[in-house]
Amino acid sequence: MDLETKPTATSHPLNEQLAHIATPMATSYGVEIVEIQHSYQHAHLHVYMVVYAQNGVSSEQCAALHRALLPRLKVHLAQPHIMLQVSSPGSTRQLKSLREFSLFCGRRLEVLLPGHSEWIPMRLMQVEGEQLLFQAGAAPRRLSYHAISKARLDGAAP
Repeated sequence: MDLETKPTATSHPLNEQLAHIATPMATSYGVEIVEIQHSYQHAHLHVYMVVYAQNGVSSEQCAALHRALLPRLKVHLAQPHIMLQVSSPGSTRQLKSLREFSLFCGRRLEVLLPGHSEWIPMRLMQVEGEQLLFQAGAAPRRLSYHAISKARLDGAAP
């Protein structure tokens, strides 16, 4: 399987369209879209977008992207009632795809393996196809993406 290049999104044509519209603008603001989702509440389209940059994402960057992207979404989607939320991944985000592992390369993660009840802290060093190279203590550890039950950002460490 090739590394996914699109933001994490449920398989829905509107999520794909949202990502297509938002990605160039997010890139121009120095961030990458991690995830994009939508829902409808009453007559309003709610769009939820998570963005990331290696050096961090400020609330000012999220607000600026929001201000620039909202009018564009309204025009492209011909939807006057859109509510847009742009946020950073948070300090303990659960990783949802192989693509997210590649985005967070170099970061400390907590990994839960099958049959284990405790999270294992590791630094993700490299992503090679579906193989992930971690630094766990003094020794490197290679794991298959499919051998990981869950993984999340380690909120206690940079």
